[in-house]
Amino acid sequence: MERRFRFEQNGETGNHHAENQELNMYLRVKQASYVPRYKVDIEFNDGRRRIVDFEPFLKTAQNPMFTKYRRVKQFKSFHIEHGDLMWGDFEMIFPIEDLHRGEI
Repeated sequence: MERRFRFEQNGETGNHHAENQELNMYLRVKQASYVPRYKVDIEFNDGRRRIVDFEPFLKTAQNPMFTKYRRVKQFKSFHIEHGDLMWGDFEMIFPIEDLHRGEI
């Protein structure tokens, strides 16, 4: 899975001509905090912030590995590891690009 994203930054050179500089970075979750019911406020290393609602996914999940996170206490046990938001030991993890778009 490609985790790189690109953005352009306008810079000024010594002769005051603007030029585009392409910067490549790896997209990562920087911070995450619980928002009531099944939502997480996620801040990414590019400065974007999203509140992602996991309730629709959890309501339709049938795998016991996921359904246990319907219990709020279990849901709140998420953590960030290597820039990814996850629950358990990789039990529930979503593609970073989907989280960045706010879609799961």
